[in-house]
Amino acid sequence: MLFRCEYSQADTRKKVEKDMLSALGLEDTFQKVPWPLPNMVESTEDAFWDYRTTMSFKGELWCGQEKYIDDRLGHLLVYFADAYNRQNGGFAVAVIRNDYPKPSDVRYYEWSACKHDFRSKNIGNCLNRYTCTKCGVSHDIDSSG
Repeated sequence: MLFRCEYSQADTRKKVEKDMLSALGLEDTFQKVPWPLPNMVESTEDAFWDYRTTMSFKGELWCGQEKYIDDRLGHLLVYFADAYNRQNGGFAVAVIRNDYPKPSDVRYYEWSACKHDFRSKNIGNCLNRYTCTKCGVSHDIDSSG
């Protein structure tokens, strides 16, 4: 599999790669990505592009050609968002090409190392902390605008 990172600094790249592989239950890029991905659910093209047009993915894996959908060969791209309600997770896009080069089937998924159950707590005027009751990961959102 090939790993690509949004960051150019070597230490940051290594951390993002380690975090992404850990969220997928992997130790290195020589291992095969599990299918289905952890806590994977079907998503939509709109959800994928809504996230992508407002945020950047921290990391991306091209997982090669394997049998992903209905036992048909295709390509899998796994995106690591690791932000807000998508901490330790992100999106995946599976592309099946029966009529090369045009894709015959494209499917969108969301995945996460944990099936988060966030609870919010007000910690300041317009500042709320969201903490997952299962894994303890948290993020803050300032709604003051």
